[in-house]
Amino acid sequence: MKKILIAIGITITAINFSCEQKNTSKRFRSGTFEVPAGENHDKFTFVRKDSLQIENYGGVIDTLIVQWQDDFNYTAKYLHPKKSIEKQIFHFQITGVKDNSYTYKFKIGDSNYNQEGTVIKIKD
Repeated sequence: MKKILIAIGITITAINFSCEQKNTSKRFRSGTFEVPAGENHDKFTFVRKDSLQIENYGGVIDTLIVQWQDDFNYTAKYLHPKKSIEKQIFHFQITGVKDNSYTYKFKIGDSNYNQEGTVIKIKD
């Protein structure tokens, strides 16, 4: 009986966590965001309005088309690619949501290249 109650408690907690994430992840579809500097990149900002994302990376401005599969998965593709890597589709998975930020994993095209990072919402 004790094991059943623990299992029910874990299930209810998981459902509540899942619902909480689903309710908060949609607010990251629009706004102004910052990606902190990481191992392979400098800090940069972007503005997203659902399916359109405009990035400013080191003074270079690029536009990407964003397609949301669900609340936690989306793809991004450069509107005017300049390099071969920019012709690929970038696949993003939101892995965690906090008050004003989310963590993500992404891969480029069908490659095995994966990276993780954080996006911080700095303005609505």
